Amino acid sequence: MVLGFGAVLVAASWTDNVLGFAQFQSGGRFGIQSSVDNGVTWTSNEVSGANNVLSFSPSVNAVVPGSVAYAPIRLRTDIGSPAAQIQLDGAQLSGDAALGGALVYRAVSLDPPTAACTSAAFAGTPAWVVGSTGPMPLTTGSVPNVFTLPAATPTSAGVATSVCFEISLPATNAVWTNAALQGKTSTPDWAFVGTS
Repeated sequence: MVLGFGAVLVAASWTDNVLGFAQFQSGGRFGIQSSVDNGVTWTSNEVSGANNVLSFSPSVNAVVPGSVAYAPIRLRTDIGSPAAQIQLDGAQLSGDAALGGALVYRAVSLDPPTAACTSAAFAGTPAWVVGSTGPMPLTTGSVPNVFTLPAATPTSAGVATSVCFEISLPATNAVWTNAALQGKTSTPDWAFVGTS
């Protein structure tokens, strides 16, 4: 910014200025945290930072058509944060595009949050995050405000909500016969977006 200044001389006249003032303050803190080790360690992983790595069971290091694996993640509001409406964005894929495009997933909110993240979590009428009509491409996200994280207090984080991911490589003829999928690696990165 460049400021210009000068002098104006006015004979036999005085000038007075009256200014109004207002002070604005933003409404406290807002943040969400995640845990991939059943609530032992909590971190705030910004989208631009290092991601919390999901731990799938069974391992996803050697998937074949028909493989299905499960991984939980817990979410909560940060200390002093209001309630958060959550949306799961579709995954950003890195690595092999063909394998990433062949994998599909579903996700549900677990009730209670300590429930096991297994095939049983998807039975009956679960609280769907993604995939209520069947497994979806990894790049499919949830609807807005798919669930709400309870507000925290000024001295403690909010009550946790758990989400169970199910990822699979379909056992279709097209997958079985696609040699381009063998020996490849794909990494999906999902983002949970919280709004107050």
